[in-house]
Formats: sequence, structure tokens, C-alpha cells
Amino acid sequence: MATALIVTDGLGGLDPRAPGAGNTVLAGLTLTERAALAAQRAGIDRIHIAGECLPDEGLLARLRARGLSITCTPARHLPFAGVPPDTFLVVLPVVTLVEPPAIATLMNLVRLSAGEAVLVVDPRPEARHRFVLVENGRVRALMTDGNAAATGLALLTPEAVDLVRDAPSVWAAFRRLARATTLWAVGVEPRFCKRLYDDADRAGLERDYIRHTNGGNNESFFTKQIRRLSVPLTRQFVRLPVTANHVTMAGLALSAAAGTAFAAGGYWAPLAGAACYYASTVLDCSDGEVARAKYCESSFGCWLETAADYASYVFAWAGITIAALRANPHSVYSQTALVALGSSLLMFAFTAYLRHRIARASPGQMDATVAATLAVRSPVHRFSGWARQWIKRSTLAHLLLVLALIGQLKVILLLWAFGASAALLLGLVVHRALVSRAIVPGWRGATARGATFHA
Repeated sequence: MATALIVTDGLGGLDPRAPGAGNTVLAGLTLTERAALAAQRAGIDRIHIAGECLPDEGLLARLRARGLSITCTPARHLPFAGVPPDTFLVVLPVVTLVEPPAIATLMNLVRLSAGEAVLVVDPRPEARHRFVLVENGRVRALMTDGNAAATGLALLTPEAVDLVRDAPSVWAAFRRLARATTLWAVGVEPRFCKRLYDDADRAGLERDYIRHTNGGNNESFFTKQIRRLSVPLTRQFVRLPVTANHVTMAGLALSAAAGTAFAAGGYWAPLAGAACYYASTVLDCSDGEVARAKYCESSFGCWLETAADYASYVFAWAGITIAALRANPHSVYSQTALVALGSSLLMFAFTAYLRHRIARASPGQMDATVAATLAVRSPVHRFSGWARQWIKRSTLAHLLLVLALIGQLKVILLLWAFGASAALLLGLVVHRALVSRAIVPGWRGATARGATFHA
């Protein structure tokens, strides 16, 4: 059984002590609460918190209500003294902001012999505090002019824990392990694991964390443009008593207003409608960002977001179709609208079926799971993975805005009919692979002994 040691006062050593770091709020949660929930999402339910800055009874009650077993040691020194015996230990300083998959990867892919430990390092040349010297995947020295920075995230075997129980700080424990046993060094890229060095880093780290945990550089061009607006908005939402479901409903209201404006016809009303739809798409990205930042994802919230997403397509289609019918009931656009509606409804039903089959236990993983599965199959599957980016809501929002600006909004009905029909056809072609061999994406790391390191 594994235990997570959450250290609230920093790493010690060359770092200045940070007695209040545990109460620092980042993306709507204190760093202590964020570390505990990250450990739980990685599969660790036993938590030991050490340091002067311990959580209050209210926070402890909330964490225990989530199923966590928590013990605390109010110690300025000796952070390892109260760790339960005979346990693998994941060290999680609160000044290290890490996403749960990075912790899970460290636990599942690193294989250690008795007495060994592994430290996650940042080998980038631009990393701050490069005080760790790594050679052949092993930490040779600390507090020196090294080639990597210590993130603070580490995994210790039970024997290694016993070796550092009387260490006065986390940094001192790492030094002792490097001298007395084998302390391996690994990186967890592309997973998120970065240090918070001082308060000036907080805004940038919060922004990077929200962007990374919602797709990062793997998203389409149009989604990245939406994120430019949604991430700053989410940073404001997480400071308020706003839930992800509140954001979803606000986005649904904006998409309904967009459909109403499209139906009015003319020039200015559809342009205002396109702006409303774009804003609703920003909120569509923001609701997931809020849920992941606050660790408040739920199956209900995911299905609510899915229903609101489908409804936004219907609102836009209905509004543009009504305007086309009013202008000319017998035009090609009016006839194409029926094809677009039929194909879209079938595609909605098919997507709901896929979500139920391949991501029922974690509906929010639908997009990532489909993308990972298609990326490793045949050329047809990889083409389908590329093509699906063009029918996403972020792409539609940009198309609507451009066509509204030039007064040709009805052209979207032709594109819609073609796109929905093609997507349905491709979906039927690749659905067997999606259902039978869905892959939950994860970091492909190395074992400690086989870790590659680039100084």
C-alpha cells in the first residue's frame, strides 16, 4: 500500500522555508488540498501531512468525506518521522504542482529494488535551481552546480523511508539517499510537474496548469484560440463560488440567444448571434477547465455538458434554417438544412453511444480516449482523427463568425450537411476500433534503471 507525504513547509536545504505555503490558494484550492486530491486521483487514499502549516478541521473534514485517510504531524523538522511503517512513499511537497497522471505514472512504471528511491527532475536548460547532478539516470550529487532541478516529487521504498526518518528536511533526505543508496532520476514529460518558487510564479503557474490539463498543445488550432479566452476567464471563475455546471448553463443560454438572433435574419442580428455563439463556446471550454482545476468533475456534469453541447448545434442549425426558409423556402439552402439536421441527429446518437461504451466510467475522458485510439491505428483511423477536429464546436464558432461578417451565414448549411454526413460515415468505419480497443492515454515512461536523461 502506498502513502502520500504532503510537506507543507517547502523542501528545505537551499530553498527558503515557506511556513504558509500550504494555505496558498492556486486555481481555487489551497496547495495542501490540491496535493491531497491529486494523490487520491492517482490512486492513493492514505495521506500524511507534515509541517507547521497544517489544514484546519473544516478542510480535513472535507477531505475525509471524499474517502481519504489523513494523519498530521505538526513538525517544523523531521517531516518523515510520522510516516507509517512498511509503506511505499510518494513525496508531494505542496510547492510542487503536479497533475495526477504524473503521480500514477511514477507509481506504476518505475520499478525499484529494496532501499532505492526515485526523484523526478526537470532537465530543461531554462529550469531554475539546477542543483542536481544526474549521470546515467542516477542522482550523483545535490546542492551543486548540476544539470537538473529537483521538482520534489519522489517515490521511496519502505527501506528508503526508514533510512530518512530522522532527516530534518526533504532536501536533506534526498542528499542522504543519493549518498547511502541508489536515488534514480526520471522526468515525467509531457505530464505537468513544476515547482512554485515564489509568489511571483503563481499566476503563470496557474495559467500553465489550467491550459495543460485541458489539452495543452495537443488540441486543434481553433480550440487553442478559444483557450486564449477561456483560460483567463476560468482563472476568475475558480475564485468565485461558481461550479462547472453553472458555467455550462450560462453557455447554453448564450447558444440559445445565438439561435434566436440567427433566425431574425438581416446582417446585424446574425452577427450578434455569431458573437454569442463564440462566447458560448468559450464557456463550453471553461466549464471543463473549472471542473478539472477544482477536482469537481462528475458523470452528471459531463453528461450535462454533452447535452448542452448538442443543444448548441441544434440552436444554431434551427436559427440559420429559419432565416433561410423565410428568405426563400425553395432554395438549395433550405433543402440542404434537412440533410444537415438528419445527419446531425444521427451523429449525436452515435456519439452518445460511443461515450457510453468507451468512457462510461469516466465520461470526461471521451475525447482523449478517442484521439489516442485513432492515432495508433491504420491511416484511415488517423485520417478520421484529423477530420474530427473540423466538426468540433470550436471550428464551427470561428466559421459562423467569419460567414456572419461577410453576410453569408447560410453557406454554413452546405458545409454542415457535408461535414455531419462525412463524420457519420467515418464514425461507422472506425467504431469497431473505438469500442474494442479504446486506449486511455497515459505517459509512456521508463523504469528507473532505463530512464533516459538529457542534460
